Amino acid sequence: MRGVRYEEVILAFLNGEQRIGVYNSFPLNDRPDVLRRALDPQVIAKENDGSLAILNGPRYWLMDGIETVVNVEPPAGQLRRHPREVRRDP
Repeated sequence: MRGVRYEEVILAFLNGEQRIGVYNSFPLNDRPDVLRRALDPQVIAKENDGSLAILNGPRYWLMDGIETVVNVEPPAGQLRRHPREVRRDP
């Protein structure tokens, strides 16, 4: 996967339960530049009831592969990774 292009949209929800979702185009497609330029972070945040959206990319993978680790519980109060979001435990 090294050198494969992808893009991310980081979507923050700061009201109520605070969480951040990270959505990317891998392995769906390589998002042509014309589509990327048409994205509006303010519209994305509003349509998803989010507080803030950040466009991150395009980027290129620097690693050769991804391995998923499941059923790992961090100490209380630490950040944990959800398949699509990061939450801060109370």
